[in-house]
Amino acid sequence: MRAANEKLMVAFINADLASRVGLDVRKSIVLYDRNYLCNYAFNYALDKLPNERTLRKLYHQTPVRY
Repeated sequence: MRAANEKLMVAFINADLASRVGLDVRKSIVLYDRNYLCNYAFNYALDKLPNERTLRKLYHQTPVRY
């Protein structure tokens, strides 16, 4: 599963390299929407874990759930 996720992360970063250039495949935090298990695609990735307030904001203003 880890190897598969790493390949997905590389594809995700490469799909918009200009805006995701600072992301590290091995260290980035990936955020999923509720459909992740159906389509196996990342929605968002961050270089570090956001604080609780930011996570709550993401939950209420975006489809991010996990």
